[in-house]
Amino acid sequence: MSQYKHNRLVDFVPRAGMAYPPLDYLLGRQRRDASIMAALEQTGFAEPRHHPNRETRTTVDQVLADTLMAATEPHAFAYLCGEGDDIIDFLSALRDATPWAMQVGESVFIQFCYCLVEARKAWKRDPRPPYEIGEHSNTAKVIDILLESVGSRWRDADFEIYGELAGAWYDDEDAGGGDKMMEDLEEEVRKGIENMDIGDMMDLD
Repeated sequence: MSQYKHNRLVDFVPRAGMAYPPLDYLLGRQRRDASIMAALEQTGFAEPRHHPNRETRTTVDQVLADTLMAATEPHAFAYLCGEGDDIIDFLSALRDATPWAMQVGESVFIQFCYCLVEARKAWKRDPRPPYEIGEHSNTAKVIDILLESVGSRWRDADFEIYGELAGAWYDDEDAGGGDKMMEDLEEEVRKGIENMDIGDMMDLD
């Protein structure tokens, strides 16, 4: 098997039933993609410096599906419905409860989950082969269950605000900012969202 300098996340994510934007980096930056990829490699779900084969893609698909399926369990859904909690809080808690995901930053994991869900939504807006749901990736099918479970609580506005607040420190991360600094900033981002009234920021006329 041919060896590569490093694996690319875009080569490992499930494709059937998903429609990703034509980008070299799924999360917009090489370091953020590499963080997810390194976590999958360190936990044995992918082999470092090797282009994925069918077995590896199937494994990664199942890992991602299992991660998101955990979000549909009754105890997890109860957390999401907790007073004062939003989808960002929920995904943060999901990361803390997922061994492979604990190895990446909170904002990276949240962005990755958002990108996966957006890829599923994009496929539904513009379907392409395979069209049969039964032939779709496990991740795609679990996302359907997740969105049905959380309903209107999955709000793009929450992610947009989170992304805008987080954008101020993407450059710090790429420059090699320390983990403690990143954790503090992530906490500030979440507090900022909690203190915002989404309705006041949107024109509801």
